[in-house]
Amino acid sequence: MCKVSVIIPIYNVEKYLPDCLESVCNQTYKNLEIICVNDCSPDNCDKILQDYAAKDERIKIINRETNGGLSTARNTGLDFATGEYIYFLDSDDWIDKNYIYAMVETIKKTSSPMVLNTSIVKELSERSIIQCYDDYKDLADDGNFVNCEESVTYYPWMTWAYLYKKSYLDEYKLRFPDGYNWEDIYYHYITHIYTDEFYVFKGPYYHYRQRSDSIIKLEPNSEIKIIKIYELLYKYLCKNNLLQSKNIKLFLATNLCKRYITETTYYEFKEFFNKIKDSIWAKKYLYSSFDIFFAKQFIETNSYPEYCAKYNLSPRLLELRKTILDNQDKKQQMNKKQTNIPIFLAADNNYAPFVATTIASVCDNTKSFCNFYILDSGISDENQEKIGLLKNKFNNFDIEYLKIDTEKYFSNFRSCVEHLSISTYNRFLIHKFKPEFTKCIYLDVDTITLIDIKDLYDTDMEGYPIAARPAVWLSQEELRSKFKLNKDYKYFNAGVLLLNNALWNKDKIFDKLLEIENQYRDLLGDADQGCLNIYCNKNGGYKRIDDIYNIPPTHFAYKDKAILHFLNNDKPWHFTPDFGEHENIPPSRRIKEFWHYAKLTSFYEDILKQVKYTPQKDMLKLRVKAIVFEENKKLRATKTLIPN
Repeated sequence: MCKVSVIIPIYNVEKYLPDCLESVCNQTYKNLEIICVNDCSPDNCDKILQDYAAKDERIKIINRETNGGLSTARNTGLDFATGEYIYFLDSDDWIDKNYIYAMVETIKKTSSPMVLNTSIVKELSERSIIQCYDDYKDLADDGNFVNCEESVTYYPWMTWAYLYKKSYLDEYKLRFPDGYNWEDIYYHYITHIYTDEFYVFKGPYYHYRQRSDSIIKLEPNSEIKIIKIYELLYKYLCKNNLLQSKNIKLFLATNLCKRYITETTYYEFKEFFNKIKDSIWAKKYLYSSFDIFFAKQFIETNSYPEYCAKYNLSPRLLELRKTILDNQDKKQQMNKKQTNIPIFLAADNNYAPFVATTIASVCDNTKSFCNFYILDSGISDENQEKIGLLKNKFNNFDIEYLKIDTEKYFSNFRSCVEHLSISTYNRFLIHKFKPEFTKCIYLDVDTITLIDIKDLYDTDMEGYPIAARPAVWLSQEELRSKFKLNKDYKYFNAGVLLLNNALWNKDKIFDKLLEIENQYRDLLGDADQGCLNIYCNKNGGYKRIDDIYNIPPTHFAYKDKAILHFLNNDKPWHFTPDFGEHENIPPSRRIKEFWHYAKLTSFYEDILKQVKYTPQKDMLKLRVKAIVFEENKKLRATKTLIPN
């Protein structure tokens, strides 16, 4: 019985990994080498792998020292594989129990270097959908060989639908492109180049889980990044003298194209190609070298039939992905260098609705593309999907959920405040999980952003580890005394931060914060906020940002365009949308902005259930509460406070 090496790249999939491993371990085909490549997963995947490896000796765990991405993880698995056959399985999916048996039997029977199983089920949260691939439907039912030249553009191109002979992959040194997403497209093409045909059949099912937080769904500027894959492929073909081979003919006509068109003229497209072939902008942003090569070949012919005869194409021309002729106004926008803004939020499942409102407000007011990273303390799959539905309203963001094992990093910590959990320290880990960022923004999820947040991101850090706003609404004198801060130090609020990631890594600030927490834990009231202030006081201070980047309720009336921070115990979602503006009741100010963005999310009805106050019942009580609050501010220095 031939050995099959099953390669599973693993990153941030603790919710799905057990289903994947169970399906592999329970295969009827037993001679397996299960290679699990842990790509520095920040969640509980390592423990899950250890538990399964203890029960099944076929599992080999490979722990990478740095996060390299899906391509690098798969290549690492290939380096360790010893089986005669190679199968790639994604760690959030699963396979039927006879899946590998059917693949092996088919590849042995056909002597093909690879076989394709077209039986795929899309697994959505609410239902399962059996995929039907028109390109193969007449071939796969009974099993058939497929000509590579004719099928090179067929779907699916996902590598997990194939079983490969390892000798074939090794002979031509077929590896994934390190550091690139959309790697399956590249691998699909290079594995089809060196053989005339492969075998396709319908077997047991592959269960393809559809996730709102998957790499592909959340990929920013995905079309631009696909261009890079084709550019890489073009270089590969040139390097290996393959560009003129018979299997490349269709590449020239189908690169980055989405659908067939039947009504056009040769001269219209010749004019179009003449315009793009010398356009630096088009080459940089819209077309790969393949497109330009295709355009030049097209221009050199004298008629469409001549072109079709020369490249053995059917008389249908594929429409190119973009039309710059009709979008001249976009040229200037794309010519500007885009800056993706990394923004971190922290939340558990209860605060998922407010993650969505915060994201909606940022995206609505920011022109740049925003990468949101959620320091996840248990947001459900359902709520992640609901947050992801904001993609239907905004196209300038993506989301990645970072599942954090708080016990691993903060096992010796304890929260000194009853309503705060250990997860409040999660923002200390931002530089560890995303060390590639030189700086990034952190926002509490009780904020609403009414400005272009790029202005905050562009703030010069001037060598400070943190940029923040002083909490002028707190008693600075009291805080300086409590934490033994310098007399001119101003204690800041940590709800809106700009973090100097490079400096955090260089100075090992995380380790120093651990020491501070241990030393001051009996004094810490605001947990991580206190630790950060004590560190900055001891290490040269922090960069002060403009007040507009963190406006508390007591100051809402003074700034129209700002980041509103609802830091009172009474949150905007405690007030009905019709509560209105009341200058003498700080918590109720600016709630119309909050509800505006709440209505853009899929959580609106859920948020309405959290309302505590209505204008009809609670106006007088809140006015009295506001008066007591203001008087206590005046009396705080004497420690004579009015009871609430």
